[in-house]
Amino acid sequence: MKLKIAERTSKREILKTYGEKTGEKTPSAEGAIVTQGAIDKISASIKELRESIKKNIQQKNEFFSTKLTTQKQSDLGTNQIKTIEVQIVNIKDFIEEVEGTIKTVELKIKEEIATKKVIET
Repeated sequence: MKLKIAERTSKREILKTYGEKTGEKTPSAEGAIVTQGAIDKISASIKELRESIKKNIQQKNEFFSTKLTTQKQSDLGTNQIKTIEVQIVNIKDFIEEVEGTIKTVELKIKEEIATKKVIET
C-alpha cells in the first residue's frame, strides 16, 4: 500500500513538473489515477503483444525448420531417384551384353551342329 502511495506521489510530482513546463493546469489526483489506469492498460497490452510476437516468431521458426527438413527429404528422394535411374541404365546395358553373348554362343553351337551334320553325311 505504501508503495502504491509512493508511486502515485512520484507520478503526481512528475505530472506537476510537466504541467509547469508546458504552462498547463496541474492534474488532479483523480486525473493521475485515470492516467495510471490507462498506463496499466497499455502496459498489459504491450505485455500481451510481446507474448504474441514471441509465439509468432517461434511458429515461424518451426515452420522454417519443417520446410528445411521437408526440402532435405525431397532432395534426398530426388538424389535416390537419380541413382536408381543410373543403376537401371547400367543393368539394362549388362543384360544387353549378356544377351549378346548368349546369341553369339547359340550361333556358334548351331554352326558346330550344322558342321557335325555335314561331316556325318
